[in-house]
Amino acid sequence: MTSPHAHQALISTPFGLVTASNTTLNLLQSSSSSSVATSATPHTGMIRLFAFHEPNFLLSTGEDKLLIASTLPGMETVSKRELVKRANALVVTREGEVIVGDKFGDVFKYPLHPPPVDPSAPAPTAAEKEKLKPVPILGHVSMLTSLVHVPDLDGKQFVITGDRDEHVRVSHYPRGDTIEGFLWGAKKFISFLLLLKSNHHHLLVGSGDPFLRLYSLALPISSSKLLASLEVQHILLPHIVVTPELPPAVFKERKGGRRGGAKAQGKGKGKDADGEAEDGIKDEMNGEFEEVEAKGPVVKPAPPPGLAIVKLEEWDGKGVIVLAAGSQALLFIPSSALSPASPNPAPPSAHSLLTFPHPILDFSLSSSSMNKEIYVSLDLARGIGGSEEDTAPIVRVGLSENGELVRLERREEIEDKLKRLCSSVPTASLPNVSSLYPSLSFLLEHVSDEWATANAGDEGGGKGKKRPLQEETVGRQEKGRLEMKRKLEEAKKV
Repeated sequence: MTSPHAHQALISTPFGLVTASNTTLNLLQSSSSSSVATSATPHTGMIRLFAFHEPNFLLSTGEDKLLIASTLPGMETVSKRELVKRANALVVTREGEVIVGDKFGDVFKYPLHPPPVDPSAPAPTAAEKEKLKPVPILGHVSMLTSLVHVPDLDGKQFVITGDRDEHVRVSHYPRGDTIEGFLWGAKKFISFLLLLKSNHHHLLVGSGDPFLRLYSLALPISSSKLLASLEVQHILLPHIVVTPELPPAVFKERKGGRRGGAKAQGKGKGKDADGEAEDGIKDEMNGEFEEVEAKGPVVKPAPPPGLAIVKLEEWDGKGVIVLAAGSQALLFIPSSALSPASPNPAPPSAHSLLTFPHPILDFSLSSSSMNKEIYVSLDLARGIGGSEEDTAPIVRVGLSENGELVRLERREEIEDKLKRLCSSVPTASLPNVSSLYPSLSFLLEHVSDEWATANAGDEGGGKGKKRPLQEETVGRQEKGRLEMKRKLEEAKKV
């Protein structure tokens, strides 16, 4: 039995709306009278990220670690390259330089078009191999979550990166090893960065704590100002219906009786999801292991919902659209609420909230200057639903004259095409929460001590000492990361 796969990623282009349903790219070109759909399947893993570069180049990457460039509207693949690690952030500069931030905290630069390789040669020469290598820009101690490119700040270029450890770093570009400074303020992981189009010196930071923070960039970075802190948690948290999944209990037993957890397999930060070992990192425990069945069911309740801002987009200087992971609501904050009146935490002076019967996966503001609207992709496998209108995988939203988000009139022809464009996958293979909402996994590090202690369980359901949830997965690499985090916190106090 098969089921439709949701459109997990969207991007609006001058040629129409591009969606990703599992491994398939779709282009929907629509007008007032008709719509045309084109599809291609260049990827082997779920597509996660898009970028567009004029005049007609679409960049995409996903779980297969492939960076693919396609041309629109024909969706022809013009280049395919393998990334060093799976990407968490993808940006293309005005000059066509592709900046990729990966899950291990590293940032690389790729050319939009890879240099040609002599097809008649039996193998690429050493010089050709060197040209194909990405250029390293910078690295973080922990997972990189978001990045933006600043094309001009006092005549210089910068790349601003956010990571899982509350850091917003401003580095020179392309010489990212020269750190200009940090923007402090976040108390939890950074999840999204937005450089406002209306003012390229204003940076909006979304994170796992209750506030959106607006910074005015200046050189030196230490002179940058926090213009506003907008509390959005109390607005969005009641509408978050998807909570993070706990990792499955993994136990291995050394032949001879010794038991280990996930680190016993060497699959911490030292190994990729593909099982490939990182240079310079060894398994914590050597030897052969065999699987051991749990002595009883391991049942852990889902953690409470938490806030993780996963997307911010500016609407023609009128305000900012905000999406939280697992939320059924889309939030619009008008520009008046982003005024630098006070840097003290305060709720938006005015906002518009539009709710849906299903959690939102992604949204994209149309690129048409004549007919502005938002395309919103829904996760139909979760939520309540109930009416025929609630079966559309993508809905259209507009902004009224008084600044209210409103659902636009249905266009059945487009909805039918979008339903047919959904990839079909076996029902048992539908993506889980961690696949569709990867940012929710960051919340596991910030569950309350009361909840972690109350829901701590025995390993494998057998006899053993109860301990908090977070301690179950802390190994050598994680301890090192936490120690680095502690030192940075101490440095900020000096």
